Amino acid sequence: FVIDEQNVGFVRYLIAYLNRWEETFRKCAVEMTGVEGDTDKPLFVMGQRGVGKTLHLQIASKFATVMRLKSREFINTSASELLNYMRVKGNLDYYTYNIGGVEMKAGTLGSARPWGVCLHDLGLELDASNKQRIYGTDLVAVLNDFLMARYELYQNCGLMCHVTTNLTVDQFTKNYPPRVRDRFKQYNYVTIKGVSRR
Repeated sequence: FVIDEQNVGFVRYLIAYLNRWEETFRKCAVEMTGVEGDTDKPLFVMGQRGVGKTLHLQIASKFATVMRLKSREFINTSASELLNYMRVKGNLDYYTYNIGGVEMKAGTLGSARPWGVCLHDLGLELDASNKQRIYGTDLVAVLNDFLMARYELYQNCGLMCHVTTNLTVDQFTKNYPPRVRDRFKQYNYVTIKGVSRR
């Protein structure tokens, strides 16, 4: 993992966000996006393929756990993982309300309560070559339901659902239904610029 001019601004932004350093985060947000951010809102991280969106958020998840930032802890999943989970289990309970109390980490029994999540690869379901269906339900419907459930958890419990995507804000607005788009007003939008590191 390399920190350089391509990602150093986002690394500062992310560290300030995770630690809830309000003033520092607002300053970093203005530098990165032109608007002040809010540490009480989830992150919507955009950028080209390979710039490190997923890796940064995976590291952020570990950082929050190691530093015991309880209100900042989250698990990582992807659009394809949600589809596979839905295919096997027939529901998204583990990633939404966790009514079943599934284990979150090895050796730790979940307490039948939800937790924060980061969804990677939002927009994958829009790829025409990826129109997979599960018992008549396609990935678009699965992700729309997931996003609506996560919005309720954010509103009712303050639990974040961060997102990484290759989409731009305009592409997101054009491709998602109004009821989903409306819920995304509650996000800190930020773009990691640069070229692929893969």
